[in-house]
Amino acid sequence: MIRWLAKAGIRDDRVPLEGLAAVPALVSIAGVSLRVDTVLWRDFQPISPPDGQPLIAAALVQAVGSMALPEGLVAKRIAIVHERTAWIAPVVEGHRREQGESRFEVIARTGPKWGPGVAVDVILQLQDAEGRTYLLRAANQMIKRTD
Repeated sequence: MIRWLAKAGIRDDRVPLEGLAAVPALVSIAGVSLRVDTVLWRDFQPISPPDGQPLIAAALVQAVGSMALPEGLVAKRIAIVHERTAWIAPVVEGHRREQGESRFEVIARTGPKWGPGVAVDVILQLQDAEGRTYLLRAANQMIKRTD
């Protein structure tokens, strides 16, 4: 169950994981269509523990057609869903965003030690300038490995 979905217009505040399949891959906010691309990885470089570092998730929110992002748009949280389990974490923007940009990146660290080589669904929670919440999904994203 993922409780924060209730703020996205879903009536029950205890949404089954199966309900996440209904989260769209494209969402329109202030007339701008948005999508999310992800990079998920676990570090196994020699300085890492034998079982690798925890999951790192990077999500790139992009306006379709290179339109400018809506003013005040922020990403709040990310959910990574693997089988019947979800890891939910706050996200941090990678760099200062300039007005008129068509994309921005957020990152979440110290996730679970799933994979590498497993597919997960990624759900990103966005919030507009008026405080309305939106969900955006990238399905079947592969957790990669760095050596």
